[in-house]
Amino acid sequence: ATKRKDSIIYLIIGILILSRQVILSIIIEALVIYLLKNKISKKQIILVIIIAFICFFGFNILGNIRSEGMSNIENVFMAKEEYNKLPTSVKWAYSYMTFSLGNFNNLTKITDGGIANGYYTLSEILPNVILNSLNIENNNEINYLVSPNFTVSTYLPSVYLDFGVYGIIILNMIIAIIGIILYKKLYCYNSIKNRLYYSIFLHNILFLFFINMFTYLPIIIQFLYVFIIFTEKEKVSEANS
Repeated sequence: ATKRKDSIIYLIIGILILSRQVILSIIIEALVIYLLKNKISKKQIILVIIIAFICFFGFNILGNIRSEGMSNIENVFMAKEEYNKLPTSVKWAYSYMTFSLGNFNNLTKITDGGIANGYYTLSEILPNVILNSLNIENNNEINYLVSPNFTVSTYLPSVYLDFGVYGIIILNMIIAIIGIILYKKLYCYNSIKNRLYYSIFLHNILFLFFINMFTYLPIIIQFLYVFIIFTEKEKVSEANS
């Protein structure tokens, strides 16, 4: 009865944190787990390339829908006249790959960083309900975006605002150390638990160009899920042995 009750609680929490971002994250993590367990064939590589091309050209449709028409990307892209004939999908892809760094460049011009001592990073980790009760506003109050259509700015803004350049260096060192530990555990003990840990970590690394998933609560809680579920399994196996 206790196990069933715990399963229901996990299921409810999972449904509450479900979003488009979480669904995309689950797909990426599942792909990483599959690649860690299985050898990749040539057919699978070709399939991944085809899917990547479809996603690339899908920027055309999704981008236009998100910004309510192609005219908005023209206003945002603002390239030289000879590049205006490029497909919209190329313009969107280029913009996503450059505006992220452009936004951060704008931020460094506004402030030298190290001005909030954890305020902005905390606002990313805690749920909105807690933030509102503590009167902590979201970190979007500093307007450093190149365009309101592009809110992604790598994983750096909050850390930079809170702790400056030294904070970014320390964060990178922590990420590197955690990566080494998880890789060694995966190499020595290629268990389901270690594959899950590594897939979540690798997913976060892949997204660092756009956002800091290490401070995104729905992703952080996945580490907790894996820890709780496999700790319970280990306790059960020890009790049965």
